[in-house]
Amino acid sequence: SSHSAAAGYLVDVETETIVAPTAWYAPYFASMQAPLVGQRVPGAREACLKAMAAHDASELEWLTCVGWDAMITDEGPTFFEGNVAAYRTPRRMALSLSLADGFRSWMATRGKRSAAA
Repeated sequence: SSHSAAAGYLVDVETETIVAPTAWYAPYFASMQAPLVGQRVPGAREACLKAMAAHDASELEWLTCVGWDAMITDEGPTFFEGNVAAYRTPRRMALSLSLADGFRSWMATRGKRSAAA
């Protein structure tokens, strides 16, 4: 299979800032130039919140992870494809030990929030 992306970046959704290239995603990205690090991505947080809401609304118990293809427009985020990416979940989610622990906790409840939350 081929991939058309020429670059990949990790965005901090709290600050909506590009913080690093996604060197872990594909061999090409491991050595790519990363001129966009530090640039803001307004709307990234809203896109993540909408993706999380879609996960919460799903009644499919087997659906534990979706890789959303989206773009951020002047009207907000637009989602145009969801990829069931279960086989790539560990590599994408385990960016650090604390994130891996958080992901395991999330998987234990399938991402459902408690009534008290």
